[in-house]
Amino acid sequence: MLENVENSSGTSLLDCVMMKVVINMKVRTIGVPLQEGCEIEGSRFACKALQMKGVFFDEMVDVNRDLDTRSLVADVCSQIKELSLDAHDHGEFPLVIGGDHALAIGSIASTMQVQMLKVLWVDAHTDINTPEASITKRIHGMPVATVMGEGYPELVELMEEERLGVEDIAMLGIRSMDPFEEQMVKDANICMYTYDQIEEQGLVNVLEDLDEMMDLPVHVSLDLDAMSPSVCKGVNTPVEGGFDFEDIMFLLEYVFDEYDVVSMDVVEYNPLHDQDGKTADMIVEIVDYVKERLMEKKREI
Repeated sequence: MLENVENSSGTSLLDCVMMKVVINMKVRTIGVPLQEGCEIEGSRFACKALQMKGVFFDEMVDVNRDLDTRSLVADVCSQIKELSLDAHDHGEFPLVIGGDHALAIGSIASTMQVQMLKVLWVDAHTDINTPEASITKRIHGMPVATVMGEGYPELVELMEEERLGVEDIAMLGIRSMDPFEEQMVKDANICMYTYDQIEEQGLVNVLEDLDEMMDLPVHVSLDLDAMSPSVCKGVNTPVEGGFDFEDIMFLLEYVFDEYDVVSMDVVEYNPLHDQDGKTADMIVEIVDYVKERLMEKKREI
């Protein structure tokens, strides 16, 4: 009988079977060497450059560059979705790292299949363009509209029956919008703080203002161009002004303290623009920080 058999600590095997085992949450790093969403050379080397800095990827998305752009981005996002879903199924935290911001379609689509969700979009851009309205036609300017149900059909369908509501996203650090995006944000009353507003009000005050809104599990989408190009050069589409790296680390500390962060992506790294390697060093520090924080978060099996 199990109850009569004791292990070396004096606990019966039956007790061990009945106990809930609490373990640290694992981060699953997913590398995405995607540049086709922005059509700017460089982000396809993002993962290799980060590996040279010591970043380990548990999974690497395969980019089939024989496909046309839309099919390629859809295939990449589909792979991200499946890998992230598998991470969620195993009680792991998907951390998607790499190329252009189109990849967020896959990571958000994945987490929304698992639970209701809020999104914290930290970026110089709103990325809420549609294929019809976009000036550049670059998909990395469309992920927010796509996860809300407006975009190329092969990308929207990754959301299945789920759609992100306008009330479910907060944008921080915005410094560049097309006229269409500006009007769309205004008409939809999307929660958005420009960098100038954050400077005026203070980052901690803005984050505290979001506390009530972030009442569900949160996906953090961090575009490195949220930072000033004076401190973060290795991005695809830099915009003057923006956060310091210390601001970003404070923001992450706050959201991991106060919100239930369940998934994250770090995007728009372009090593060809990162001549001094400092942007890669920042990514390493961000990855290490997320892993450290998730070590503190327990899950039961």
